[in-house]
Amino acid sequence: MKKVLIIENEERLARFIELELKYEGFEVTVVYEGKAGLSSAIEEEWDVILLGLVFPGVRENEMYRQIREVTTVPIIMLTERNKRFNPAGGTENKGELFIPRPFVIEDLLAGIRTLLSGFSTS
Repeated sequence: MKKVLIIENEERLARFIELELKYEGFEVTVVYEGKAGLSSAIEEEWDVILLGLVFPGVRENEMYRQIREVTTVPIIMLTERNKRFNPAGGTENKGELFIPRPFVIEDLLAGIRTLLSGFSTS
């Protein structure tokens, strides 16, 4: 069973994603706070991380960079619709996907499957 970490402070959105992923057979952990999510992301092994980008007290790209310093696990960034996120000074990394909000859950599931088909952390 593939393990997915959701780091998202919007509880309703995180819960919706969690239920859909569990229905699809994923093992899911949700963390609603940025610093706790960062700890989970770097201290445990995941197959995919879903990363919301707006957290009080945490700069958007700082959490991403700290995760990337430790692991190459595929990351899906749930971005704001009209906001361009530049994770690493303009470099493109494999194993990343940007999904703007609002999104269709089928698109998120397809993105997860695509990343998992090319990467294995277990």
